[in-house]
Amino acid sequence: MSANIFWYISRAAALTAYLLFFVNIVLGLGMKLKFLDRFFARWRAADLHQFTALLGVGLVGLHIFSLLGDNYYTYTFKQLLIPFTAPYRAGWTAWGIVGFYGLLIVTFSCYIRKFIGQNIWRIIHFASFGLFWAIIFHAIKTGTDISSSWVQIMYVVTGTIVSFLFLLRLQGLIFHAGKEVINLKTATLK
Repeated sequence: MSANIFWYISRAAALTAYLLFFVNIVLGLGMKLKFLDRFFARWRAADLHQFTALLGVGLVGLHIFSLLGDNYYTYTFKQLLIPFTAPYRAGWTAWGIVGFYGLLIVTFSCYIRKFIGQNIWRIIHFASFGLFWAIIFHAIKTGTDISSSWVQIMYVVTGTIVSFLFLLRLQGLIFHAGKEVINLKTATLK
C-alpha cells in the first residue's frame, strides 16, 4: 500500500471533493429555489455553501498535487496545471484542469462581488453547472474508480439531482424573464 499511498490520497480527495461540490450546488440551488428554508435558516445554508466550496477547493488541490508523489505516472507541475500536457488521457485530464480553474473563479468571485457587480457574479456563478458536468466527464474518463458500481451509481444519482435542480432554476429564470417582458409591455402601453 505504501507504494500507492499518493494515488490513494488523490482518489480519496477527488471523490470527497466531488461529493462536496455536489452538496455545494444543492445548497446554492436550495437557497435560490427556497426548498431548504424549512430545514435550515438561510444564513446557515449560506455558511455551509461557502464552507463546502472552500473545503472542496482544498481537496481538489490535494487531489492534484498528491499526484506529484505517484510512482506510476511521474507528473510535473506543468502537467498538473496546464491543460493537454498530462501523460495520462491528456484531453480528459484537461477537463479537470479547466474545471479546477473554473471552480477557483466561481468560489472566489464571492469575495469580490462588490467589485465585479451582482450581474457578473451571477453569470460566473451560473457557470458552475457547466463546471459540474466538466468534472463528471473528467472523473468518468480519467478516474480509475469508475469501474466500481457504487461510483457509477453516485455519478448517476448526483448528476440527475443537479440536472433536475438546474432545470427548475432555469424554468424560474425563464418565467421571471417572461414576467418582466409582460410588465415592460404593460408599462409601455399605459
